[in-house]
Amino acid sequence: MGFYKQFEYFDPQKGSLTDWRFPQASSVIYRARSIIRNRSRDEIFSIAEDADQIISAYFDQEKQSVLDAIKSDGRYDLLEGDEDRITGFKDEAADHYDVRNSENTSDLDALQEAMTSLFDPTILEIEGLKEYEYFAVLALWLIGDFIQDYEHKYDFSQRKYVPRERNSIDAYDTAKAAKHLIDAMESVCYAEKLRDIERLELKYQEKIEKIQAGKAVKIDKTDLDGIMEDLRKQIQSETQERRKEQSIKNNDIRHQTNRQIKKLVQDQFAQDPRRFNSAE
Repeated sequence: MGFYKQFEYFDPQKGSLTDWRFPQASSVIYRARSIIRNRSRDEIFSIAEDADQIISAYFDQEKQSVLDAIKSDGRYDLLEGDEDRITGFKDEAADHYDVRNSENTSDLDALQEAMTSLFDPTILEIEGLKEYEYFAVLALWLIGDFIQDYEHKYDFSQRKYVPRERNSIDAYDTAKAAKHLIDAMESVCYAEKLRDIERLELKYQEKIEKIQAGKAVKIDKTDLDGIMEDLRKQIQSETQERRKEQSIKNNDIRHQTNRQIKKLVQDQFAQDPRRFNSAE
């Protein structure tokens, strides 16, 4: 979905959720704010906008990766466009390749995958910017998504979201809104995990400095930086491996669901083609 107007529905610094049926949201809000408590409103918006650009860049890379794989395999039947200009690939490509886009991959999953290669703390003029702050901000914008879907509905006649009537939300919209809340919880947990990793690295650095203070042969800064870099890479590698395993499981589930839906539609069409006049 990306970042656009979530903070119009929810103030990332002062907003609250009064619905007692979702007490977990208050916990997410408090924990996320504690991570970015020293950031101004403008800085929070800047982080959100940069996170959105990172997510968009990630999906562009994923699309190009699938296009390259299709061309390499000679599966031109899966491409859209012509020889002069290939515009994309067909939906069927998802049956053969790991297609990740905004429709089947959450903002959280995309940002987790993208930050390793696309995060640059010098892009924004924010002092001491940390990777984990992006996930705290993401958690808050997901709360905005939750409030928008749970308390508002889209009015096609007015072409905008309007407040829902009391108790008018159905099961589908409730599930859709709750998904944002679940992602917000996962996002703030991930932010806290990254912050804990950084604190652990600092503790190791302090221990190393204490050890070298009592040794005849000092550990110079290059050695210290190397030790810290090895530790960081080890932690990062283990985290990426766990994410990769979970991603494979999620992709299997997603593709299985897509196949089931496709088969269901085909069966219904076979039983009564008149219900699908547009498919004639």
